[in-house]
Parts: sequence; structure tokens; C-alpha cells
Amino acid sequence: MKSVQKISALAIFVMLVSISVISATAAQFTPGNIYIAGSRNAEIFEFDPSLNLVSQWTHPSFGTILPPPGQSHLLGPAGMAFDADGNLVVAACDQFCVFSAPNVLVGCHPKIKSQPTENIIFDTDGNLYTTTSTSGTNEIHKYDANFNFITTFSMPTGELTGITCDPDGNLYIASQKCNCIYKVNKTSFAVLDTISDIGSGLEGLQFTYDGDILVARSFTNADILRIKASSPLVVLDVISDPGLLLPVPLTIDNAGNIYTADYEDGSGSLLGDIFIFDPNGNLIAAKRPSIVYGPFGMVVAGTRLPCGDLCGDLDGNGIVNILDTRLLMNNVSQVGYPVNPWAGDVDGSDSIDMADMQLLLNHVFNPTRYPLTCRRG
Repeated sequence: MKSVQKISALAIFVMLVSISVISATAAQFTPGNIYIAGSRNAEIFEFDPSLNLVSQWTHPSFGTILPPPGQSHLLGPAGMAFDADGNLVVAACDQFCVFSAPNVLVGCHPKIKSQPTENIIFDTDGNLYTTTSTSGTNEIHKYDANFNFITTFSMPTGELTGITCDPDGNLYIASQKCNCIYKVNKTSFAVLDTISDIGSGLEGLQFTYDGDILVARSFTNADILRIKASSPLVVLDVISDPGLLLPVPLTIDNAGNIYTADYEDGSGSLLGDIFIFDPNGNLIAAKRPSIVYGPFGMVVAGTRLPCGDLCGDLDGNGIVNILDTRLLMNNVSQVGYPVNPWAGDVDGSDSIDMADMQLLLNHVFNPTRYPLTCRRG
């Protein structure tokens, strides 16, 4: 039987008041809604979990809205990610634009190099990494949480499309030039491993909660592979659909459901389809066709991706505090959305339950006496 520290009524009152104050200032994106960058539309689209259109908006940095199929896919919005504050960060060709809610601009920040950026990712320290694109260079640019440029490091080959991150913070980067994935050390940027012979046209990458990698292949078979996160190549599953052609963006939600959208003819001149699969690859929902031309970035609000996670940091802001206890409490009581198991299984039992909630609450008030031990697959 685990001992549980008694939390005073005053402590609980302070916790609830703090949650109310902080929540009132948080970014406002509906958890579970899906956001997709239409590079040719020059717009961002918001869909609900049933793929009904909720909103859409543009910004001058996204290019020009033209009659269908729109502008060149090289000119529009591309990679997207949520930062630690819940803001949506969109990579345009020459800058990053930050939104606190749909069409509510916080500000834009210049990129070190003007180029299409298919994917971006934040690590647990708030650092931002950018890929290039099909026909792009072999450079990865790193920025801090305030979008100040830190450094550029290079991969052995170029055309860098997908990027993801494991719970230890190491990066995985897809190159269409070598048809391979590089595992890169988070500190030295040295290549630790290379997974080869995956097929051509590698696009989005996503590390899963089971410790595997999802890979979108747009040229070989137009499918999504689930593979082991190390060499040699071990294919665990192939996810496909007759309507899935040239999948490009790829992401997951907290339940492990898989999201993608396709380029149809390769240039985005035909309307793309949107797909949601469950963790086993079964189709949950599809929109065929959608209203998106040239989908690049794709994210699900409220999702905490496994990327250098701090144990217990369920909201991904780099610290463990009372806001995390609220998220875990919602999960245990079946309210709201599931939490990231990499950060939520704080007692390492391979399940998220009342014991985790009690331990996390105790840890917030006495971290030395109540340490956390998250599982790592």
C-alpha cells in the first residue's frame, strides 16, 4: 500500500484558485480539433474530430489566396506545432507566426533562411527545429523558445521532410535523398543511427507512445508504416486506404489515433483527403475530398507529443505543477481527453490511475519525498 501525504484544505484551495487564474490566460484552441496548413490555399483550416470545418484564416506571410488550386505549394504555410503555452506556431517561408486562438495573432518572427519548411518541432526545453522540404537542403535550423536563432547543423543528405523526437529528446529526421531516417543526438547533433531501405518519398514522421515510429510514404506505396525506432528496418504494420494518395503530414493525438492528409497528384493541385486511423490502423473518419489544397502541417490541439518529456509535465510547459494535476485528474475521472502516457504514468506501473493522481499531487507539494518515475516504453 502506497503512503499518501494528506493535502490540507488550504493547499487544495490555493491549487484551484491558481488553476482558474492561469487557465483564464491560456491559449484558446479546442482540444481534439485538427489544424491543417493548406499551402496552396494560403490558409489554416480547423476541423472538429468528425472532420467538419470549424474555421479558416489567412495571414500575409502565407502568400496570396487565388482561385483553385491556388498558389504554388512552395509559397504557403507549411510546418506547424503547438508551443509550451498552447499557441499554434505556423512556419511560413520567411517567418514563424504565432496564434493564441484561431485567427488571433500574437506576433511573427523572422526565420534565419527563407525557404519552405515542411515540418517543425519543439523539444521539452522549448527549442524549435525546422526541416527543409522535397528538393531542399540538408540543414536543420534550431531556435530557442523566443525564436532567437541558435545554430544550424547538417545531415549527411538533404531533402529533409519529416522530423520527430523520442522521450529522451533525440531527433529523428527523414531524408528523401537517402530514403532513410537519421537518429540524431539532442546535444551534439551527431548521427547515432540510420534506418535505411524504407522506400521512397518519405514525408511526415511521428514517434508513438509505444516507442515505434510512424512514417508517411508518398511515392513507394502511398501508405503509413509503423517501424521499430532503430536499425535494421523492422516493419511492424502497414496502414493504407484506397483513397490515401501521397500522404504528407502525419501526427497523433493523446489516444494514439493517427492523422494524415494527402497530396493526391503530388503537386497539391487536386483537393487533398483527410484521414483518421485508430492506433491499430483501422479507419475512424475520412473527408474525401476536403477543401485543402497542398496540406503540409497538421496538429491536434491538446496533444502532448513524446519529445523529451519531463515526467509529470502533462501540459508540456517544462515544469510540473498544479495544472498537470488537473489534467491527470480529468483523465482518471474520464473527463476531457486522454493524457500522454510518457508523462502521465508517474509511478511507472504501465497504467494511469488514481495512484498516479495521488502521487503527482503529493509531488507538487513535496517533490523530494514523492519522486516521479515515468515509464519509457
